[in-house]
Amino acid sequence: MRLFVSIDLAVPVREKLHGWLPEHPDLRQTKKEQLHLTLLFLGECDEDELILISKRLKTIQFDPFEMTIKGFGAFPNRKNPGVIWAGVSKSSELINLQKQISNKLSAFADSSGNHLFKPHITLARTTKRFKLKKSDSLFQKEESISVKVESISLKKSVLSAEGSIHTTLGKYNAEKKNS
Repeated sequence: MRLFVSIDLAVPVREKLHGWLPEHPDLRQTKKEQLHLTLLFLGECDEDELILISKRLKTIQFDPFEMTIKGFGAFPNRKNPGVIWAGVSKSSELINLQKQISNKLSAFADSSGNHLFKPHITLARTTKRFKLKKSDSLFQKEESISVKVESISLKKSVLSAEGSIHTTLGKYNAEKKNS
């Protein structure tokens, strides 16, 4: 099964993010219920690995923190976008959480999909016909959303013709670090 670790977003946040992009025939928007921030993509894992991954995630310790979603970006770039995303500010708390998860699960991670951590929330994928002018106002969005991060999730992703279907396999709440 394909697994990843994420920060899930509350319904009001997903609703707001889903409205950030204009309707466009050449954009395939991410379903509202699928919007999340991926902390680590693990890839294909078996049942035994799932048990070990869950045990290691239970040892992650972090204090609740605020995360800010602001602006847009694109992969591979803004001139020729394949994926359009909402940016997430790189706070020290977020970076430390991602590093802790990455360190604990390095034996299970699919290294081909894990490059330098660039926190983002995928909003849409484009068709081959979709092109943006350099001056397109899409990337000038000034709105931001503050999100309280109080847990992380282990998710299973099943690919289908309609897009990925995500199922939460485990949720791990913030716990105070031992100081």
